Amino acid sequence: MIDYSAIDRAIGQNWFAADPNLKLQIERYVGEADRAAAIERLQQVGAQMGGVIAENADVIDREPPVLRRYSREGDEINAVDHPAAGADSRRILWRLGLRYGARGELAPAAYLALRYMLAQADTGLLCAMGMTESVAELIERYGDSSTCEALLPKMRVAEWDEGHTGSMFITERAGGSDVGAAETVARLGDDGRWRLSGLKWFCSNVDGDVIATVARPEGAPAGVKGVALFAVPRRRSDGSDNGVHIRRIKSKLGTRSVPTGEVELDGAEAYLLAGADGDALDGRGVRRLMDMITDSRLGVALMGAGIARRAFFEAAIYASRRQAFGRRLVDHGMVREQLLMMQSEVEGCAAMLFACGELAAGERRGDLSDEQRGLSRMLVPLTKARTCRRGIDVASAALEIYGGNGYINDWPMARQYRDAQCHTIWEGTENILALDVLRALKRDAGPPFVAALSRTARAVGEAGPACAPLAKALAAGVGQIGEVFGWAASADVAQVMTRARRIADLLADVVQVSMLAEEALFELEARGNARKAVLATWLARQRIAAQPLRGITSNDRILDEGFEPLLRYGEISADAAAKLYGA
Repeated sequence: MIDYSAIDRAIGQNWFAADPNLKLQIERYVGEADRAAAIERLQQVGAQMGGVIAENADVIDREPPVLRRYSREGDEINAVDHPAAGADSRRILWRLGLRYGARGELAPAAYLALRYMLAQADTGLLCAMGMTESVAELIERYGDSSTCEALLPKMRVAEWDEGHTGSMFITERAGGSDVGAAETVARLGDDGRWRLSGLKWFCSNVDGDVIATVARPEGAPAGVKGVALFAVPRRRSDGSDNGVHIRRIKSKLGTRSVPTGEVELDGAEAYLLAGADGDALDGRGVRRLMDMITDSRLGVALMGAGIARRAFFEAAIYASRRQAFGRRLVDHGMVREQLLMMQSEVEGCAAMLFACGELAAGERRGDLSDEQRGLSRMLVPLTKARTCRRGIDVASAALEIYGGNGYINDWPMARQYRDAQCHTIWEGTENILALDVLRALKRDAGPPFVAALSRTARAVGEAGPACAPLAKALAAGVGQIGEVFGWAASADVAQVMTRARRIADLLADVVQVSMLAEEALFELEARGNARKAVLATWLARQRIAAQPLRGITSNDRILDEGFEPLLRYGEISADAAAKLYGA
């Protein structure tokens, strides 16, 4: 079992070796033929993420990128100066495989694990590195041959210093999440080239070399149907400026390692991304952009889940070493309850995340069943909403365990808490995600979603006494979802939309417990260990099982006999698990 008291801080540790739950994901999702190589690679990556990348992240936060708009001669240069630590981290990450074209070097779950560890170090850098891959895939999918030849080769190179990175300039001052309100204008010149003019308000990775953006071609209708998708090189083929003017870099609360700016496009030459036919007025520009939304949302979900894991790890270390009132913090009952709540959320979020990752990998291969596609449509927005919210919650709880030290930037939790706040906004707020869940229901995603949850509930019910309370809670949760779906089918539409966020929160609670329960079944069968079953039962009692008097009078022994093996990833036999739950 992990001895947190022997660790002075998370930085300096191998973040793969120190995370048995991450090892379980690899054991579960990576085939035996590829597993040994994946583990060896992740051990190497874990040392870098917990070492130089994490160290650099704190330096970058103190010395974030700055804009140098003009040269000393007064010429506009739009240069973003990154601290040496930022450039160092990007070079290392590029070589580790966080670049376009490297995804196939690892099994999908192992690649997800690599990014999950980066999220624990620096979610801003995860955004910056992931954006290149997303932009390149849009170009590859929807650019014609000349576009691909012009833009992709430099995005494929093996060294960061020689390569081109990607940026996203989607939102505008008037529109925010409403992409259909875009005011940027696209004009087709007599030379057959598109030129874009307009102001972009939140431009992520603002100094990237190739920009994915949206604009409204002249003559296009208002709203979403009038928006087309484009790729804009920062410089023209002759090396001259392409009318991409960075007005300023935003002074952000967190995620400072990825510079976000305001950019004015002034006749910027652009490549239309509209497939082989190349029709800018076909009304499908936003739909094409949304094709990458699954990967983008999973990337942001990774950020929330990664911060939750880092916050829990730091809190467990601190609580195991800090003395208060004559005992270690971890020996105080209320702190134990806090830590267990944090840990159950961390592992529940990871369970959702890796399940989503497998569905996304199946979508890429084109081998998902109709039921799996329906499940994915529901699970991705629910996972993004849940992990990002829990990133804030767990970081806040960890900061409180640190006490006053948690509020000081010299300690690790202040930055994690600041960074966590961003992720509920990136790639869709919780309100937007809740509406996406309703849209998925309208597209008949509800039946496969309920079918998958029901199968898990039945399997848990057959797993014996170690899972009995968990099975009861899951069955109740699935029943609640069925009732809500029935109500939503006949209720006033406006009322359903008003309550969409509450609906999504209920679904996420049941899904989170269900995914954790699936891992519990795997761990029981593969290892004879009921630890995960106990943890899932704990979370189920907090989220979906109504306990008398909120569980205050419960006689369960989870925080007593069960606490050490839960916190430190030990073993609990099935018989011992059944005795922990109380009457």
